[in-house]
Amino acid sequence: MTITELNRKQTAYKNKLKKIEQFVNVFQAVDETKDYIELKFKLNFLNDILKELDNLQKEYCALPDKVELNDALDILSDMEEDAEKCKLSILVFLSKYEEQEKENSKLSQKSHIKLPHIPLPKFKNFKTQFMSVIGNNDSLNESQKLMYLKSALKNDAALIRSDQDNFDFLLKALENRYEIKEPWLTYISPNYFRLINCIMKILLKLDH
Repeated sequence: MTITELNRKQTAYKNKLKKIEQFVNVFQAVDETKDYIELKFKLNFLNDILKELDNLQKEYCALPDKVELNDALDILSDMEEDAEKCKLSILVFLSKYEEQEKENSKLSQKSHIKLPHIPLPKFKNFKTQFMSVIGNNDSLNESQKLMYLKSALKNDAALIRSDQDNFDFLLKALENRYEIKEPWLTYISPNYFRLINCIMKILLKLDH
């Protein structure tokens, strides 16, 4: 190639580099997924430009000694420096997304802790069964225990409400109402046994 042709290539790469510089200068996070994809695309494009600039420098140096290259090589050096600055900025942007992704992954792992295997016990009344499978299960949070307890009650028991809508208070209210006077089994929903079996199947699946 002649010096003129190489200078044209240099100008073309310079224009492409300016567009990336403009993108970096005005970049603002809007949509996490879209932004991440666009940043990765710009980074790959920038790496390609750096490779082309390196090849261009070799082509300049391959020209005859009589060709004056000082200006062309100076411009090329400035372009490479600008490209590296853009690359660093993009890597900083990407690192923020990747750190957030790691944090989200940690939270996701915590939310999928394996539940221990709990064999379905034989029991005589509702309270014994419920406390064995649900109430004493440390892998379930209070909201989950409350949900299972509410879904298991019927008739008058289902109407009982505590001053505070949480598992311990509702359990205490039921104990005060039924533990001495009437067996809890009378107020078990017909679907309760099916509910317990479903819960156990879920626990068994999570255990494997």
